[in-house]
Amino acid sequence: MICWVLADEEDRKTVYVTANHSEENDANFATLLAASGYYISSINLQDEDVPSDAAMVVISNPKNDFERGSGITTEIERLREYVERGGNLYVSLDPYVKRLNNLEDFIAEYGIELSSGTAANGATERHVVRDSSLGVTLDGYTLFANLATGGIASQISETVAKYSSGGIILREAAALNLSGNAAPVLVSSQNSELTIGGQSVDSNGKYAIAAHSTYSADGKTANIFVIPSVYLAASDALTSNEYSNREFLYALFEKAFGAKNLPYGANSVTYVSDDLKNLTIGTAKLYTALLLAI
Repeated sequence: MICWVLADEEDRKTVYVTANHSEENDANFATLLAASGYYISSINLQDEDVPSDAAMVVISNPKNDFERGSGITTEIERLREYVERGGNLYVSLDPYVKRLNNLEDFIAEYGIELSSGTAANGATERHVVRDSSLGVTLDGYTLFANLATGGIASQISETVAKYSSGGIILREAAALNLSGNAAPVLVSSQNSELTIGGQSVDSNGKYAIAAHSTYSADGKTANIFVIPSVYLAASDALTSNEYSNREFLYALFEKAFGAKNLPYGANSVTYVSDDLKNLTIGTAKLYTALLLAI
């Protein structure tokens, strides 16, 4: 909160969180965004374009697909227009939700595709990563992710190491196939394997389980981050000092999305009331000054 009220108002931008697709918007992740200096607002892409003050658009574990069509401006077209003008995307996906054809085809345009295969019953399912030897749980589906080398992953790794020695924990993460400008950010260990329906289908290890891509046009660069797991921003992962999920997300916001004055190393708390959002910046600064004086 001190970082928030001391920040320059002109530097503060808004994160727009998509709605109307049965997204799962966790209060802990919202608190983390607020602690990173963002205003948070919901957006219905069926009715409106992404505003010019958007720092990023968050698509959080949708269960229903985004619209794609012809003759009208659709959600996918609005997302594409936003990215083409240098807009940033943060996308988390549940590997056990049916394929969201329109959204996933759109993400694939930037080189990031969820890996899938044919299950024993003939259905197409995600390749979910299991680590039976180095996993956290007996079933192997809760595991520690490693930061990849090179690119933005190395920048994030260097920053995270300054503030946390814990691992980045994930649960039920799908593997990613990458191409073009896309590069891995998080990878599983050499001991991991791909599974479909609980059955191993590949055991080569070191699969990409989070990725970053860029798109440049007219001198502007968009950053796209995709994590095929709902657990990166889970409450216990963010509030525990045993894990590095919180510092990883802060570093991601800083290195990929341009956030400033991040509270690295500070314990997270989840606010049970949103009363603070109704304060003006002037009032908030007065309260902070009084608190510091006391």
